[in-house]
This record gives sequence, C-alpha cells and structure tokens, in this order.
Amino acid sequence: MQIDNSQNLSSFAIITPSYDQDFQRCQLLCKSISRFVQPPFKHYIVVEKRDLKLFSQLKNQHTEIIIVQDLLPFWLFRLPKIRKTWFSLKGVPVRSWIMQQISKIALSRVIDEEISVFLDSDEMFIRDFGISNLVKNNQVRFYAEPEGNPIGMDTPHQHWHQSASRLLGLTATTMPAPDYIADVITWKRENVTAMCRHIERIYHQSWFEAVSKTWHFSEYTLYGTYIDRVLQDRSGHYWDPTKILNSYYDPNVMTEEELRNFVNSTRPEHVAIMISAKAKIAVDRYASLLELE
Repeated sequence: MQIDNSQNLSSFAIITPSYDQDFQRCQLLCKSISRFVQPPFKHYIVVEKRDLKLFSQLKNQHTEIIIVQDLLPFWLFRLPKIRKTWFSLKGVPVRSWIMQQISKIALSRVIDEEISVFLDSDEMFIRDFGISNLVKNNQVRFYAEPEGNPIGMDTPHQHWHQSASRLLGLTATTMPAPDYIADVITWKRENVTAMCRHIERIYHQSWFEAVSKTWHFSEYTLYGTYIDRVLQDRSGHYWDPTKILNSYYDPNVMTEEELRNFVNSTRPEHVAIMISAKAKIAVDRYASLLELE
C-alpha cells in the first residue's frame, strides 16, 4: 500500500476521552492546554451523550465536544443504566474501556488534522508544547521502546500483542517485543485509515466489527504493530523511546510531602504530568502545586 506523506503537518489534534466523574480533571487539563499548548491545534473531548451538557461548558475556539455515539455504527449501543458495557447486534457485549479505544481510532480517522495526540483527563501540560515537539524533518513522532515488553512480561501485554498480530493478519509476535503504550501518544490520520482498511481486507467485515469482537485489545499496540510490521519506513514517523510525561499510576493517595516530591521529580523532557484518577486525589491538592488554579 502506498502512503502519501505530503499532508499538512503544521497543526495537530489533542483527543481526550472523558466522562462525568472526571470532569474536574478534564477541566484542569483544558486550563493547562490554554496556558501551554501553542496553536494551531484543536482539542476534541469525547463523551457520551448523557455528559454533553456538562462538558459543553469547556467548549471554546480550540475545544470541541464530540459525542461518542456519533462516531459509532448503529449496531453498537448503550442500554439505560448499564454504564460498564456496550451492546452489539453483531457479537458479544463490549466493555466500556474497549469502546473508549475504538472511539479513539474512529475519531482520529475523521478529523481534519493529520496528527492526533492522545491525553487522558487526568493528564495535564506543565511546559510549552507545540508542533515542534511532534514533527522533525516532516516525520511525526512515534513512541516505541524496543524490547520494552521483555520475555516473561505480564500476560495482558502478551495478549495485546497477539490480538494486534491476529487483527492485522500477521504471524504471532514473539517476545521480547516493542512497547507502544505510554502517554502523549501520537498517530497519523492516514496511517489509521490505512490500518482500518487493512483489517477489513483481512476479515471481510468492518474494522468496528473485527475490533469489537476482540477480547484482549490495546489500540496503541495495534497501531504500533501496524507501523512497525506493515508500513515500516513508509509510515512517515520517526521512532522515539522517550517518555515525555511524568506519571503516577499508584491507586494509593499521596501525602502532601509525597505529592510535592512527585511533582518535583519531573524531568526536563517531561512536557506533561499525570496523577491517576484511580488515586482519588482531589484536583485542588495538585492544581496549586502546578500553578493551574
């Protein structure tokens, strides 16, 4: 397949899936974007229809609210009062976190911007960020850590790699394998479109159907596998193993001293920071430390 890498790489999109319980965190992310992200860019916040009114207050010249249901085929749907599962007329029920990944793929195919950058609601910028962080010599940054998934890596990562290989019609991935999962991940729209068409040729059905039937799935591993094993040097990417976000994934609440030490551990290459929503740390506890009040 021929990939045209002559697209306009002067702007980019930030894509953030969110929901009502993460509204305050998403609000802080938006504040950080207003302060640190250099135009031209567009921020797309993806929410379910029931959360549209709440998130609409975040809309501005750079921020657009997208309803996830508008991205999906009619046969993928919600039932009232069931929050953790979507239902399919073409297969088994789909867990919400898988549907969130599907929505990222779907949106990155239809937006005007060629470059998509993914940030969750519990992430926020702490330094200037713009197209110069993403493009070098007309190539777009692509996170991949060679052998980041070593032999003996925990089972989910192995499953994600095997699912990606199967969806793409490739031989099984052997360990050690690259790690494609991090924060502030970057995709190219044309590559996503080509990847979905590739899956449809393999399965003779829509990519929505093929992916929604996949039990173990990582959207970043799927895209990374497609770039590394299918497109290779035709992808329009340059490979970068650097993690540019300082992350706190621990579900335990930090003390004030621990929180301050974590913020102070941020390194020069970190343009953003993440304090997991699972830690249930009040937003105002770290907003002041980050000067994002």
